[in-house]
Amino acid sequence: MNSIYNFLNPHLDIIYAVYAVAFIMLGTVIISIPRKESEFKFAKSLGLLIGFCFSHGLHELVEMFLIVKGPIFLLQAADIIIITVAFIYLFEFGRMLLNINKIIIGAWMPFLMEAAVITLVFSTNFLRAHIWPRYFFALPGGIMSGIGSILSYLADKEKLDKLRLKNYFISLGFLFCFYGLLSGLVVEKDSFPPASIINTESFFNLFNVPSAVVRCIWAVIITLLMYRIMSRLSGQIQDKKQKMLVGLKKAYSYLDAIVCGISDSLLVVSLEGKIIKANKTSVKILEYENEKELINKDISGLFPGKLSLGEAGLEVITKRGGLNNYETAFSSKKGRLIPVLLSIAVLKLEDNKENIEAGQKAANKDNIAGFVYVAKEITELKRVEARLKLAYSELNQIFNANISAMRVVDRNGYVLRINDAFAKLAGVGKEKVIGKKCRDVWPEERCGSDACVLAKILSGAKKEAFSLEVYGENRQKNTYHTVAVPYVDAEGNLIGMLEEISDVTSLVRAEEKLQKAYQELKGAQAGLIQAEKMAVVGELASGVAHEVKNPLAIILQGIDYLNKKVSSQDANIILTLDCMNNAVHRADGIIKGLLDFSSSTELDAKENNINDTINTALLLTSHMFVKKRLNVIKSLQDNIPLVEIDANKMEQVFINLFLNSVEAMPENGTLTVRTYTCKAAQADIKSVVSDNFEPKEELLVIEISDSGEGIPEEFLNRIFDPFFTTRRGTGGTGMGLAVVLNLIKMHNGHIEIGNKHKIEGKGAKARIFLRLKNKKENN
Repeated sequence: MNSIYNFLNPHLDIIYAVYAVAFIMLGTVIISIPRKESEFKFAKSLGLLIGFCFSHGLHELVEMFLIVKGPIFLLQAADIIIITVAFIYLFEFGRMLLNINKIIIGAWMPFLMEAAVITLVFSTNFLRAHIWPRYFFALPGGIMSGIGSILSYLADKEKLDKLRLKNYFISLGFLFCFYGLLSGLVVEKDSFPPASIINTESFFNLFNVPSAVVRCIWAVIITLLMYRIMSRLSGQIQDKKQKMLVGLKKAYSYLDAIVCGISDSLLVVSLEGKIIKANKTSVKILEYENEKELINKDISGLFPGKLSLGEAGLEVITKRGGLNNYETAFSSKKGRLIPVLLSIAVLKLEDNKENIEAGQKAANKDNIAGFVYVAKEITELKRVEARLKLAYSELNQIFNANISAMRVVDRNGYVLRINDAFAKLAGVGKEKVIGKKCRDVWPEERCGSDACVLAKILSGAKKEAFSLEVYGENRQKNTYHTVAVPYVDAEGNLIGMLEEISDVTSLVRAEEKLQKAYQELKGAQAGLIQAEKMAVVGELASGVAHEVKNPLAIILQGIDYLNKKVSSQDANIILTLDCMNNAVHRADGIIKGLLDFSSSTELDAKENNINDTINTALLLTSHMFVKKRLNVIKSLQDNIPLVEIDANKMEQVFINLFLNSVEAMPENGTLTVRTYTCKAAQADIKSVVSDNFEPKEELLVIEISDSGEGIPEEFLNRIFDPFFTTRRGTGGTGMGLAVVLNLIKMHNGHIEIGNKHKIEGKGAKARIFLRLKNKKENN
């Protein structure tokens, strides 16, 4: 053993030299391998191992120099810094391997250890300060590197087994761990533990071999293992590159075939605006002899001043990511302008180290390699477009010259186009109509129903004609005649419908005036006869009324007398006398109504609740409802305002209307009475009553509707004529509604009688409009 010591101890400088060369060779081997192309996780972290190899190799060279030259303080201080940096590299290498394999060690750990090392260096013997980097960095760094190497193998086990690297990685892992223990624990002897226990002297005493010799041997073995691993990884990378190169050649071959076969013009342009490739179509369109004439030609020379690649143009194109379907023109070799549809794509390179290593460094910050110009010749297309524009212009002139309003609607009901007449009819500009739903622009009664014109056209109808009545702002009725036909394309596919709307208001009004004149003529003739009758009836009514009133007065006196004589306990007799009393009063009221109609009786108007008057009239006619088993529905507004009326006369109005409804309904019919208030503008008064009511005036409305068959249309204009009745011979006199109209006019009110709307069902409806504050004037 002494002989080994005697041989090795004088030659430690050689040991350190071998030690240094081993690590420097290891770093050189790792550098020579293109690690980034490798698919293995282990290769990604070898940059830190390179730093460890070179810095540790430098440390061993310094140690060798110190052995040869003796202690030099500055060199010893520099050595401490070098060895600290080397072991930090080792520590970070191990930490990265663990992080890659999802065993996370915080990035703060090295900084914490650095602070501890610096503190201990300055608090102990400076010349032995390299002990602390070994404890803090070499020991954990070597162990982490060993464990990380084994985990890296396990992570890529299937692929690494194919390269037969299993034993190398496992051996490398154990060697790193052993090296960490040897370099991190075996330090120079010092007074504090563990340096006082485990140190170079104790190691030598135990093994009779300097620790530097063992570390040197371990470094050489690690170098050989790493060389073997990196060689096989390098072979795998080279194979991969070769395959990629073959694939790239195939891709270029395919690309050339595509470029040559494309029917559009294709030009590849460099950043400087020079053409570097052109296909056969480009040569043909631009009227050149061959591709060589176009190569290195400035791309801006192909355009007649409309498109160039100056700095501004390049900036715009790159910001937009290219140019799509830009209509321009090529200038051929012979000076002809060839219209084309141009698209420009920007060629970019990824900003990575592989491109830089391959000499493909980008020319600017966006890594733009060039541009691809694809141009489609549209000469024939432009000719067709010109013909289409002419045809469209002619069609548009004819369409707008039509005096009838016309519009085209698609299958979904959206307006495609309208003519000037339709814009004028609808009162909107063309730009506000296009794209809107047809029912939002010119609504019709059929919209939204099964009778929708568009729905019928789409169902196969060849023509739909109908008339439409529209009320204008002045409430005058306008009539339009509409004809709708299918709208198809050139192949006969149904696109939507074409509507022609003609204003026939003047024709309809002329016809109505003619009809009205005829009716007025007939009415005048009948009026002459009726006026004579009314004069006689007025005189007879006055006399008859006075003759009838006297017997009624005697009957009332008799009823009063009997009421006094009859015992109050006989309820049936009292009820009978009450009914007789009410009947006599009702007869007296009717007589008064007849007198009112035949004379200008003044109103006895007082503030009354209209609901009370209606309830009284319903009570007086209740026996009629019971007789025909009719239902009465009351919808009377609560807290309805009082109105100035003659209660007796309004009661007579309601009785007449109720009796008319009773006669019009079959058994089990329904009478509906409703009261409410509203503004005159919201009352939907059909007749022109602007002289009677102001739009903002508050009105009281009474609606009386039945469930009968309604009033025939031909009789609606005559229902208020005296002596006009549809029940001639069955008790009807034709005086009821004439009296009602007279009484309503006496109250400065208005009455309308007509048929209910279709959605309300069958039957007639009477609507009475009274002012909430009556004008205090007589009719």
